[in-house]
Amino acid sequence: MSKGILQFDLPDEQEDFDLAVNAWKYSHVLYEIDQHLRSLVKYDAGGPVMADSADKIRDRLWQLLNEEGIAW
Repeated sequence: MSKGILQFDLPDEQEDFDLAVNAWKYSHVLYEIDQHLRSLVKYDAGGPVMADSADKIRDRLWQLLNEEGIAW
């Protein structure tokens, strides 16, 4: 079984360490934002203008995630 190990020189790389440790939280927040936008589109919440805007924001979110190779 392979293992991946991240190593940081603390306290000099504290910011990078915090980012790595909390990456799953950022992923969860992005997922929740995506689901909220999906709900606005699916149920036409706020009317067609809001739904269209939410759809465009969601498309852009997915585009950025895919460009970075981190889409879930």
